[in-house]
Amino acid sequence: MKRKKISAFALTILCFSLFLTSCDKKIKLDPKNPTTVHLATYYSSRQLDELEKLTTEFNEGYGFEKGIIVTVKSTASIQKINKYLIDSANEVAGSDEFPDIFITYKSILPYLKGKKEVINYSDYFSKEELAQYVDNFIKIGTIKQDDKSKIIMLPLGLSTDVTFVNKTDFENLPKNLGITYEAFNNFEDLIEASKKYYNYTDSLTEKKHDGKALYGSDSLAEHIFAGMQSMGKSIFVQDKDTYKVNLSKEDARILWNTFYVPIINGYFSKYAKFTSEDMKTGNLLSATASTAGSMYFPEKITYPNGDTKKIQISILKTPGMKNYKKVSLQQGGGIFISKSTPIKEYAASEFVKWLTNKENNTRFALNTSYAPVRKDNTEKDFIENAAKENNIKEISKNSIIMSLQQIKNEDLYIPPIFDNYENIRSLIKDIFDKEIQLKRIELLKRADSGEDYDTLISEYTSNSSFDKWYDDIKTRIDKSLKNFK
Repeated sequence: MKRKKISAFALTILCFSLFLTSCDKKIKLDPKNPTTVHLATYYSSRQLDELEKLTTEFNEGYGFEKGIIVTVKSTASIQKINKYLIDSANEVAGSDEFPDIFITYKSILPYLKGKKEVINYSDYFSKEELAQYVDNFIKIGTIKQDDKSKIIMLPLGLSTDVTFVNKTDFENLPKNLGITYEAFNNFEDLIEASKKYYNYTDSLTEKKHDGKALYGSDSLAEHIFAGMQSMGKSIFVQDKDTYKVNLSKEDARILWNTFYVPIINGYFSKYAKFTSEDMKTGNLLSATASTAGSMYFPEKITYPNGDTKKIQISILKTPGMKNYKKVSLQQGGGIFISKSTPIKEYAASEFVKWLTNKENNTRFALNTSYAPVRKDNTEKDFIENAAKENNIKEISKNSIIMSLQQIKNEDLYIPPIFDNYENIRSLIKDIFDKEIQLKRIELLKRADSGEDYDTLISEYTSNSSFDKWYDDIKTRIDKSLKNFK
């Protein structure tokens, strides 16, 4: 009896192993009775258009032959897709069934814990198939669970931030200013260059203190996180089942000098919702933004009086912290497959394989300005040729190439996984962006009312102002973290 029990157990394990390693042999799809899988995404505009086109091609071609139908639903934003998934997982009245495939950020996972699980791609992809993806992208999608590494997210297209420079006007700056492209290597040099540019543009008009900012960024929160990582630290530290803020006064002073001080002085700024809009109006000469937004950067400037001027854009790496290891800012979510039935999981994995093959992934990436994700379609020469064949704009092509250089050669900032991360990210963005911009506006109003400008700058950047600012932001971040795991 004991031998029979052991044999039965061994047979069960053997069958399960065969199932995991030979899904295509074990599971039989039926083209006459196709399996439908539902995909939910936050994509909008060009990303959504391209995904829908590819999905239609799949349904009419490979999917039709295999017996798989894929539907696509978009919520058009990260916040909405996360709410959609949480409502579905909790079976909130009126919510849809939980999707078989979803595209979002890893930060959603804590909210689904205990409700919905995702597959380990290693169960459906061979080692050879997974080895086709860029190593850093696999790293982003890997988590530790029960002391084992699991690949729970695969990339369709990711982006890093790059710096867009108005080459036409930048190279026409007076040579005696001493501002060169090398200034964009790190924030410390960029601050000095921005100060020179502000003073120069201020001197062009009779009005005092109306100089222009040289630089702006759409990603100040990510700069904070990447800056801390480059110094070998994290702004968040795990303490058992909770996270706590990890921001010493010394580190906060570095961040203050790097971001607060130049914004208060008007050297860095952002006037519109996106820096691409500021460059269209000539309010900024350079900006750090996601490669996915490259198509929105201008080919001409339109001035307030209606005059226009054609410009060229140079693409550079994002600035880093001087004397520290460079960390790049990675943006973009990934593809998850929900745990459900073997046939649904298999059908979903077949679609993901098809969607991320060399041809389809290249097409998606080039048409959305995301970086392709495979080792066989990320070389510069391949991108150059593919962009030419597909009539891709120069700015999108160059931003993808620069993005891939950063991805392959630099460390990436990978967001931690804990509840409320997105809300805390928004809080930090407000602290280092909107709130400092408002202080700058307040300072200028006081100066216009007759107060001495230099005295005001000294007041807003004093040690006592820093101490008050530090205590305030530490308390607010700590409070946001306190009740979340």
